[in-house]
Amino acid sequence: MGPYSHIILASELETCIRPVDPQEYYWGAIAPDIRYLVPGMNRSQTHISPDEILEYIIQYPHLKSFLQGYLVHCLSDQLNLSKIIQRRFPLSWQKNGLSPQQCILILEFFNIILVKTVGKPLSRTYNVALSKMGINEEQAEKFAKEINQYVTAHYSLK
Repeated sequence: MGPYSHIILASELETCIRPVDPQEYYWGAIAPDIRYLVPGMNRSQTHISPDEILEYIIQYPHLKSFLQGYLVHCLSDQLNLSKIIQRRFPLSWQKNGLSPQQCILILEFFNIILVKTVGKPLSRTYNVALSKMGINEEQAEKFAKEINQYVTAHYSLK
């Protein structure tokens, strides 16, 4: 999923999850994709297992909202978007030829253009969970700034 799609999904799940701090929740829902701005950072470093995230929630209860969002992100990335989108794609002659990357772009485009905006700013808080994943404060701040601009820019389309 692309960044905006992660924000939309987190928004849809917010009423079920009920995070104490929504800004931290949305920050967690997008934070695993920090790897796109850090050269050489592997996906496995930021997309940790649900069990690890649940352990972090126990270890760092003050980060629960952030980690709930992080869990939403990591679990949603485990979905097979290709199969989901190909089942729904309106052109039967084209749907089997879509690559996973094309499916992600279709979903991101759909969410940016057609879905309601979330209207929630993301926190920029650096925390121990990010540190344990090898993300430093400067990297987190840069990513938070960039991603806030990205999400905010799409609100103006509505």
